[in-house]
Amino acid sequence: MTAPGPGGPPPAEPSDAAFRLQRVLQRRPVVTWAVAALIVATSLLAFVLPDEALALRLAKVNRRILAGEWWRLLTVALVHGSLLHLFFNAYALLSLGGLVERLYGRARFGLLLVVGTAAATVASLVWTPAPAVGASGGIFALVGALLVLGLRRRSALPDFVRRKLLRDMAWIAAVNLALGATIPYVDNAAHVGGLAAGIALGALLGPAPEVRRLSRPGSPAGGAGP
Repeated sequence: MTAPGPGGPPPAEPSDAAFRLQRVLQRRPVVTWAVAALIVATSLLAFVLPDEALALRLAKVNRRILAGEWWRLLTVALVHGSLLHLFFNAYALLSLGGLVERLYGRARFGLLLVVGTAAATVASLVWTPAPAVGASGGIFALVGALLVLGLRRRSALPDFVRRKLLRDMAWIAAVNLALGATIPYVDNAAHVGGLAAGIALGALLGPAPEVRRLSRPGSPAGGAGP
């Protein structure tokens, strides 16, 4: 029990639902870490191999995809155009991916990342003839999924989650759009395709059952903090 402060009622204590939701948000995002490690390792290997052999094998190249190399719809995320490009995408994945994995669950997170990456590559295939590399299409799918969750359950999510959603999504969207305008092989058509896929799939799937239950509209979890 918290003692009343001078001149006012005692501060509200976190409800059981708020406490349990906070515990969910503290879980280790092991799938995010594994995916980020794979992307960093593959990208670094591609940088050191001669003649860009690995990058050319995995990148989005329209004629190769249309010839049947469909794996490029996903492997495009494993290679990057520069160390700066890799750094920003790895940081964005670790920051947003961990939150998506906790809120949507591991299976939904994996589906969002895979479908979002494929949709982003398809959008690039349709609108961008140049080759492209990078994980940002899938990352924008995570942005879209978080946007859906933030809009649908805004009043029920803890304050610190709402702040993180807005801050991280705005920052990552701005950085990736800037990279798309300045760095070769980065493609804003893929960003838009990934974002649209994330919004659609996030609306279809919804958050993990536990998060859905703890963040129902009217739940007292909204005032919880870290």
